[in-house]
Formats: sequence, C-alpha cells, structure tokens
Amino acid sequence: MQCVVRVAPTDAGVSEARVALLEWLHPLALTGSQRFALEFSTHEALVNALVHGIREGGGSSITLTVHADDERVRIAVKDDGVGFRWALPGLAAESPADEGSGSTGLGYELMRRLMTRVWFTTFQNGIIMELHRGRNRRCSSPAPVYPILSAPSA
Repeated sequence: MQCVVRVAPTDAGVSEARVALLEWLHPLALTGSQRFALEFSTHEALVNALVHGIREGGGSSITLTVHADDERVRIAVKDDGVGFRWALPGLAAESPADEGSGSTGLGYELMRRLMTRVWFTTFQNGIIMELHRGRNRRCSSPAPVYPILSAPSA
C-alpha cells in the first residue's frame, strides 16, 4: 500500500495531513505504541518541514509519502525549501537511528528513539522514517540512501 499527499504549507495543512495519516493507517494491524510512533514522528517531520523548509527556507510545498507492507511502514516527508547544512554530525544519509550525535533538536532525537530507522535524503530536503511492524527491533545495517524519493529531473 502506498499513499502520496501534497500537504498544504500551513498549520491547518499539517493538521489535515496528520488526520489523513491516521485514517490511512487504521486498517493496518498496528499496536498502540506503533501508531503513536508513526503519528508523533510524522507530525514532527511535517512541523519541521513547515517551519524550516517553508517559513524559514522559502519553500512552497510539502509532500508526505507513506508506504506499508507486511514488514514495515516507511514514511517520507520532503519540502522544497533551501535545506540545511548536511555537514553536521549525525545528519548523513546513512546515519542509523540508534547513533546519537547531539547536533539536532529534541524532535529528531525522539523520532530516532520511536522509529526503527530515521535518515535524511541528500539531494532533497527530506526525512525518511521506517518502523518495522514485527518486533520493534533496531537495524544494524545502514539505511538505504534513496528508498522512496526520486532524484530530481534535469
């Protein structure tokens, strides 16, 4: 199952996207803690895109992509703002979710604790979060670099 939502770049748009996410997740056999992790992490990513990508970064659009299969739920949030400095420790595209860096905000740190994997895309302003549907286990292998978001067209 996959869903792509163009999120209105407003507080109301973020709230509407959160409600849409909950409705989309409803038929999946998720535990209460899995639902909470997905809802909280997605909301935090959307708010970050709104604040940093749209209001501070001059962007005009936010996209939410959700993909679910029998093993995992993967959520991507991207915006078209100017982006941020990728050189900060812990922000590399292959930084695993259980590696602490201390260079990011509390919201990101909470997402890393709630989700199985969290990583940033390097060619777009995007964050990708993955939650394994079975046991909530951590992954030791590095996250793929571009699992959902396509490369910009030339």
